[in-house]
Amino acid sequence: MLRKIYQIQQFKQIHQYFSYGSTFDKVNNIVVENLVEEINSKHDREGINFQDIKQFINQQVLELNQSLDDLIKWLSNQVNPQYVYLLGLLYYELFLKASENNYSFAQVYLGKCYYDGGYGIECNHNLAFNWFQKSAESGNIITQFYLGNCYEFGIGIAQNTIKSVYWYQKAANNENTSAKFNLANCYQFGKGVDKNGKKAFELIKDLAEKGNADAQFKLGYYYDKGIGTEVNKSEAFELYSIATEKGNTNAQYNLSKCYQFGKGVDKNEKKAVELVKDLAGKGNVDAQCQLGYYY
Repeated sequence: MLRKIYQIQQFKQIHQYFSYGSTFDKVNNIVVENLVEEINSKHDREGINFQDIKQFINQQVLELNQSLDDLIKWLSNQVNPQYVYLLGLLYYELFLKASENNYSFAQVYLGKCYYDGGYGIECNHNLAFNWFQKSAESGNIITQFYLGNCYEFGIGIAQNTIKSVYWYQKAANNENTSAKFNLANCYQFGKGVDKNGKKAFELIKDLAEKGNADAQFKLGYYYDKGIGTEVNKSEAFELYSIATEKGNTNAQYNLSKCYQFGKGVDKNEKKAVELVKDLAGKGNVDAQCQLGYYY
C-alpha cells in the first residue's frame, strides 16, 4: 500500500522539521519527491489506483498540519517535471470534485483524462463516454462533438451512427467546426443519415469561407470530383493552393496532381515534383511513392 512510504527516513524527518516550526516550503521538496517516487513505483507494479493516491496525499498533508491548497499553490510555481506531474494528479482530483457537482467544463476535462489516459489514471473509454454524456446533456458544446465521435466510432459505447449524427448536429448548430466537418462526412458517405452530397457541400463551404484549412482542402476535393456541386477544376486548384499555404498535406499532394496533369492550371511537372519532394521529405508515404515514380 502507499502508506508504506511513511516508514522511510525522509518522511520521519518531515515531521521533525515541522515540530521545530519550519514552514511548508522548507520540506515540500522531500514531500513531493517521495510522493512521486511511491506513486510511480505503484504505477509500475500495479497500475494507478487513484483512490489510494487520493487518500495518501490527503493524509500526509493533514498530518503535517498543512492544507492541500498550500501544496497546489507551491506546485503551481515549480518547473520540475516531477512536480508538474503531481500537480496534474491533484488537478484530476479537482476535476473529479467539480464534475461530481455537475460542472460541465470539469466533466469535459475529466472525460478527456479517461479518454487519453496518462494523467495519473488509466485510459477508460467507458468512463470517458459517461462523463462526456453528462456534460453534453447539460448543453456543453465541445462534449456534444466528443459524444458524436464516440457514437460514430464505437468508443466507450456501441457504435450508433444515427446518434452520432444527432450529437454532431447539436454541436454544429452551436458553430463547433469539428462537428460541422464530421457532419459533412456523414452526409457525404451516408453514415447515420441519407447520403446528401449537396448538404455535405454546404457545410464544408461554410467552414472553408471562415478560413478552416481542412475544409478548404475538402471543398477543393468536392469541386475536383463534383460532390454536391458541378466539377470545377479551376476552383479546386485555387482551394488546394490556399490550403497548402496553411500546411494541409492532403491539399499539397492534390495540388501536385493538378500541376502534373494540368487540372485547373497549366501543366507543370517541375512544380509537381517540387511539391511532392517537399512532402516526401516530411515523411508522407504517398508522396514518397509518387517521387519514386518521377525518378
